[in-house]
Amino acid sequence: MIRGRLRRRGDDRGFTLIELGVASALLILAVISMGYVLDSGLNVTKRVDDATTAQRNGRLALDTLVREARVRQVVLNASAGTGVPDPGPLAFAFTTVSDPAAGVAAHRIVYSVSGGKLWKKTDSGAAVDILDGVLNDDDPRTADKPALFTYYDASTPPRDLYAAGLQSSIPASSRRVLVSLVVSTNRGAPLLLESDLTFRSLS
Repeated sequence: MIRGRLRRRGDDRGFTLIELGVASALLILAVISMGYVLDSGLNVTKRVDDATTAQRNGRLALDTLVREARVRQVVLNASAGTGVPDPGPLAFAFTTVSDPAAGVAAHRIVYSVSGGKLWKKTDSGAAVDILDGVLNDDDPRTADKPALFTYYDASTPPRDLYAAGLQSSIPASSRRVLVSLVVSTNRGAPLLLESDLTFRSLS
């Protein structure tokens, strides 16, 4: 009797198939959950990296444009020469101020958007794309995006010259240009980067 009890108490028959199946299922669920959490974390990191890169590149292009436009001499239209577009929502052309005493020559600079890129053309040189992923385009799929360039006069309140049908007066009447750059971030929502240019004089 005592021997039988001892034999039952030290029984090493192991787990049943049902117990092994339940344990395996729980282990698989745990591994899947951990993988999902890791994947979600990696996706968040990639989205943050994409947004940071897009913001850095977009801000660099925008700051360059604004810095050059602030030292402009005149705003140009198509009559200024071949390759110069009329100022509008997707194009802005101007000449920079020269300083002969310092050996600084004036340059004609054109910024424009087409094909999802921001282009810069200096004098008669070839246009160079300085930023990809620009959504201020004439593509109908991005028709809800703001104009890259919005021109205002000195009236109170300021008039949007292009929207008012006064495109021809933009070179002479613009006193403020709102630059609104919309940049794609690949994995997340587009970024809107803005800068305000105020002109004291265009003479």
